[in-house]
Amino acid sequence: SRVFFVPTLPSGKMVAAIVTALLAVPILCSPDAHAFIAAPPTASRVPSLGRRRVIVAPVSAAAATAIGSLTATATPENTYLFRDKFNIHAEISGPKSGQPVLLVHGFGCSTTYWRATMSALVDVGYRVHAIDLLGQGKSDKPGRAEGVEYSINLWASIVDDYARDVVAKERRNGPGTAGGGGGGLFDGLFGTAKNSKNDGIILIGNSLGSLVALSAALGDHVDSDDDGPATAAYLPGRVKGLCFYNCGVGLNSRGIISEPQWSPVQRFLFTAVLNTLDLVLFKNPPVLTYLLNEVVTKDLLRGALEGLYRYDPTRVDDELVDSFYYPAKEEGAPEALGQIYTNDPGLSPTDLHAKYSDMAESLAIHLIWGDDDAVTPLAGG
Repeated sequence: SRVFFVPTLPSGKMVAAIVTALLAVPILCSPDAHAFIAAPPTASRVPSLGRRRVIVAPVSAAAATAIGSLTATATPENTYLFRDKFNIHAEISGPKSGQPVLLVHGFGCSTTYWRATMSALVDVGYRVHAIDLLGQGKSDKPGRAEGVEYSINLWASIVDDYARDVVAKERRNGPGTAGGGGGGLFDGLFGTAKNSKNDGIILIGNSLGSLVALSAALGDHVDSDDDGPATAAYLPGRVKGLCFYNCGVGLNSRGIISEPQWSPVQRFLFTAVLNTLDLVLFKNPPVLTYLLNEVVTKDLLRGALEGLYRYDPTRVDDELVDSFYYPAKEEGAPEALGQIYTNDPGLSPTDLHAKYSDMAESLAIHLIWGDDDAVTPLAGG
């Protein structure tokens, strides 16, 4: 990629973070706690990929303006129809001829926290797509009554379908349309054949969104056999590169229980804590609904976000606070949250690499981690 970022996460007290998360769901994984700073690279700025932190110049003032004003071709808001019934909020900006990039947010967040990143990418010529995952942000929040079980692979399916039905259609036929399901399979879109990466899509994910992007790139979201993903997956072979900021390890924290660093006693205690939280809160719809609707306030969210934005607390403005506050008040938000916290965590990045080792090792992956990330620390997380 020609644009580099500085993600910085605070070393907040985890007990306080967990208590805050019970009241304000989007905070726990807080991908918006990063300080994204970007500029067109020069020879002196291009870093080694082995470094964990990249320091570059700040975004220009023009790039920090509203996304829609950056380019005459921008279409700031669209709705993608997933499975012909669920509305997925999307924002698209940048020149239509630019390299396509798809941004995938982390848990509880939305396209809003990508605003500086989108501006920076558009400023140097990328065609940028960002979506709100199902159950998050401005997208629909269905539940089991509508046949929805939240999982990494569900979200990966959305990313895969969106790339096929919107990004691909736009690149081949001109301006994309917002409706899903009608685009068909454009096998020659990114290059002359499926396995051509000369003009592939770049997937950028943060926290949980990184795992979603990886699953989509490998095709794990479709039914597969021991030989690899089924041919129904669109993105495998069409991904030019992946960029992960503080990559998450699963849909929720339950997958950590099986990691080898824990002793049997620690594993038992961790399981007991999670089971208690599930019983008291996340599998208790009346309590969870009451907390989200009556206890979560804008002031509470603002204070929690400012604590996470140690790099620059002034970035916590009304737009950012509102992007967390209003989705938590929508019908369906309590069940979506409860499912995310209690459903099967799915495969970790390590598991996916082992399952699709040949394909994974062929992908260009840029990993960036905040030195002080207390939520998904690079070591021991």
